[in-house]
Amino acid sequence: MRILHIMGNGFDLNLGLKTRYEDFYAYYKKVNSLGNQEIENLKASIGSDLINWSDLELALGMYTSSLGTRESVETLVFDILDNLREYLKLEQEKISYKNLNRDLFLKDLISPELHLTRRDQNGIASWAEKWRNSSQIIINIMTLNYTSIIEGIIGEEASSLNIGSKAGKKAVLSKIEHIHGLLNERPILGVNDIEQIANKKFHSSQDTVELLVKPIHNQELGHMIDDDCLTHIKQANLICIFGCSIGETDKKWWAAVGKRIGADCRLIIMQRTADFIPGREILAPREVREVKNRFLAMTDLNEESAESAKNYISVGVNTDMFKLTVSSPVDMLS
Repeated sequence: MRILHIMGNGFDLNLGLKTRYEDFYAYYKKVNSLGNQEIENLKASIGSDLINWSDLELALGMYTSSLGTRESVETLVFDILDNLREYLKLEQEKISYKNLNRDLFLKDLISPELHLTRRDQNGIASWAEKWRNSSQIIINIMTLNYTSIIEGIIGEEASSLNIGSKAGKKAVLSKIEHIHGLLNERPILGVNDIEQIANKKFHSSQDTVELLVKPIHNQELGHMIDDDCLTHIKQANLICIFGCSIGETDKKWWAAVGKRIGADCRLIIMQRTADFIPGREILAPREVREVKNRFLAMTDLNEESAESAKNYISVGVNTDMFKLTVSSPVDMLS
């Protein structure tokens, strides 16, 4: 049996770090623009419309309509990216790994379904019986984050690493893939496809397209991590999405996951939303339906296939998954 975890910024947020784009903006606006008017204009645009800029990558694609040259696009993309990297380095340095429960992290990697309702747990356990004769569980992680906090928690190279067992089967952590790169290695900032670049003038500019369109950017770099991630999705039997906005700028990956869902692959989506008021737990099923619909809207499935896929999707709302703090490590954040 193969398990794939797809992790987004919610993982870092869960550890108390201030890694939302709005947190970065507060830092970015204070950085000296060195008299560059294009950078100043960008910051003014962000400051006047924080709601639309809450999805930085999608908003950046729209902002190209205000830009006239490839050089302008490059100036802004690299300025944002360079400063975002510096900001995230500062946040990453606030982590105290001794205050994070490594064993709990590994347990959640092996058994994410334990954070679902009892009914969903029973359904997944019954479904997983088809792999009862397999000798091991292979686990891969695909992260959308630039930070290397996952590696810091594990504390050693994740290459065929024995991390425990489940139902008598050895659990092996095979690989951690950073599809958007790392802070100091091939970081990517952009959109899913050329249609998300508002300025159509740039659609015919290979230089601009390979800079802004993340799937093309990855292909041009030639590292094949994107191909490896697609293989992980195609081979997975259980996929767990944690801390991801499931937005349009990573639609390639949601479409691939949607295509894989079925009798041989279930999907778990861990979703955080406003806390439900005690006594109104019946609102949770409504949120579950909305999450399923939002995810399926990001896939290429037709109506019939999407309806069928719902039978293989479970949603955990406001769970304790990956809550790893042993004692408050983030006095440092105050």
